[in-house]
Amino acid sequence: MRDTPDAAAALAGALRLFRYQDDGVRLFVATPAGFWHSFWAIALTLPLFAITMALGPPGPPGADPIVLWLGLIEVYAILAFAFPLIILRLAPAMEVEGRALGYLIASHWLTVPANLLQTLVAILGELPLPAGMASGLQLGVVLILAGNRWWVTTRVLGVSGMLAAGIVMLDFLLTVVVFQLVLSRLF
Repeated sequence: MRDTPDAAAALAGALRLFRYQDDGVRLFVATPAGFWHSFWAIALTLPLFAITMALGPPGPPGADPIVLWLGLIEVYAILAFAFPLIILRLAPAMEVEGRALGYLIASHWLTVPANLLQTLVAILGELPLPAGMASGLQLGVVLILAGNRWWVTTRVLGVSGMLAAGIVMLDFLLTVVVFQLVLSRLF
């Protein structure tokens, strides 16, 4: 992994990992400073998240848009920190302490191409497509992203396929639970 923080190199690394190329991990800075710099990826994806949510907001019909957007920002902020905290807490039990930081950095930077793909599919979903096509595209993207996340988890974190599947599922369930808890509190 690199020695100096460099967002362009990190984005290039994320794109390489997104294309299933192992060498992308060398472009990340696997240090505490690199970890904190990786939160810029979360900031970069906030506009994409906003576009995706604007096209299909998860709140009830007629919900106050300001309350909804504040809730979505809260969800975004919680998720940015919750998964890393869980992984760092579980790293000793999984015997991956030395690789956990690099994995979290890669995970953060992978949100950029992942959110770009999700936003493109959300935009396509607004077009007059044949019945079921938008849902099929959304499901396809979810499967592609889950598969990529599983592959990255096995390569960067260095865990078995079964444990990687559990980690990917934990991330997915955490997202669902946080969305539900925050939105149920608001509406």
